[in-house]
Amino acid sequence: MNILKSEGYSVREIVGRLKISIGAVQNAIRLAGGSGRKNCGRLRKTTERQDRMLKAAVVRSPQASSARVAHQARLRSAQISVRGPSDVAYQMNSV
Repeated sequence: MNILKSEGYSVREIVGRLKISIGAVQNAIRLAGGSGRKNCGRLRKTTERQDRMLKAAVVRSPQASSARVAHQARLRSAQISVRGPSDVAYQMNSV
């Protein structure tokens, strides 16, 4: 099919020559061409680090509800700062 496509035949012409469905031709061309779907699915809301933290929280307390795990994760993330340790120490001492 890809040979016929590269020779300039349309999908409809390929369907007529090979006597198969349009969908089969389109799928074969798409899969063989390497232009399959990219970045399909829902975008991630959490980072890999957050995923590890959530997994650790579930391992520590497997019977906890998802609401409780989410609450603990929010509490932990509030303690995480983008600033360096010296900035955090300065902020804690000035309060």
